[in-house]
Amino acid sequence: MQRLSYWCFSLFAMVVFVASAGITHAQATAQQGGTQPLDAVVQVPTASTQTQALSPAQSRTELRAGWYRWDPYQYQMTKNEITRLTGLDVELLRAIFAKMGYSLVFDEVNWKQHQDDVSNGVRDIAAGAFFSEERSQYAYYSDAYRTEKDVIYVRTADAPLYDFKTKTQWINLLQTQNIRLGVIDGFFYGTDMMSFIEDPANAARIVRVSTDDENFANLLDNKVDAIAIDELVGETLVWRNDWAKAARQIGTPIFSGGIHVIFSKATTTPELVASFNQSLKQLRESGEYKYIVKEYLLPVLLGVTAGQWWFFAIDVIGTIAFALSGVLLARQGKYSFFGALVLAATPSVGGGIIRDVLLQRETLSVLKSPLYLMLIFGTVIIFYIIFRFQRF
Repeated sequence: MQRLSYWCFSLFAMVVFVASAGITHAQATAQQGGTQPLDAVVQVPTASTQTQALSPAQSRTELRAGWYRWDPYQYQMTKNEITRLTGLDVELLRAIFAKMGYSLVFDEVNWKQHQDDVSNGVRDIAAGAFFSEERSQYAYYSDAYRTEKDVIYVRTADAPLYDFKTKTQWINLLQTQNIRLGVIDGFFYGTDMMSFIEDPANAARIVRVSTDDENFANLLDNKVDAIAIDELVGETLVWRNDWAKAARQIGTPIFSGGIHVIFSKATTTPELVASFNQSLKQLRESGEYKYIVKEYLLPVLLGVTAGQWWFFAIDVIGTIAFALSGVLLARQGKYSFFGALVLAATPSVGGGIIRDVLLQRETLSVLKSPLYLMLIFGTVIIFYIIFRFQRF
């Protein structure tokens, strides 16, 4: 029986090791850039590969777009050592334009440069755009394909200093407090916010970056006091990077509205935009739109929920309960102490390991913190002592 317990424990340890090693390998592959994507994604570090204006879109079957890291809307994912561009916006655009007979080429380019490229006819389209009068001078707007809310994040310790109830209160805080604000260069945050951001008198307090990752890094490094960010992007970054204790959202949304695809007036026509709107309508009516949205938003919403304190409390209680069930089975089967550990650990963390592997999480939850293994070990020790006068 003891030999059986030993082999069970060894098998469990091997599963943990292989799963974590596989995920670590995938993470390293992603950092190294992986292999060429299958979806004709052209990856460029910061600048545009195209420097001359494109020919009219109606004479081509391929449209040029751009992307930058904006999880969960657009980001790179590595699977089976193949890196591809994906995300909610990317997959929605691919599906819509496929119905129109177009394929898309994405170059990695920051948002400010992307806007300049659309204006100059170097790129045909850009997704993820609020409406602004400035952009309407050089681009046509599609119908809104989703909505978005911009919110404010601060360091958790500073939250009581900057909390607000209305957008007007937030603007007053910006005007009266020496708040250093991090923004994405080229983003539109609503008329009121843009008036403050573009005022030369506030230039020293506005820190412009290219990605939300940079914004969060500046916030946590105390280089800015607050950052403006899309609500879902903020929740995703906090969840993926385990920043819930370091940063938090405050107040109410500072701006919200429909999100559009903009089409360069230099290379596209209103007829192409009308065709896009029709394809978007068809995508919604077919149910494919809901499927794509569910595929990319549900994991984020579940992850955010799992980060709440009450969910953590339930998780701890569940871990102890499953560990106790294993201990009772071990006692009934007269297993050794190590056998009890295996039977306690299997229901407690085995399901979580399988979940993390299936979801391709970079780090297994059980390996992120020693808490779960300590709870299991502690439960076994306590009840082993309780049953010490009986044969275990």
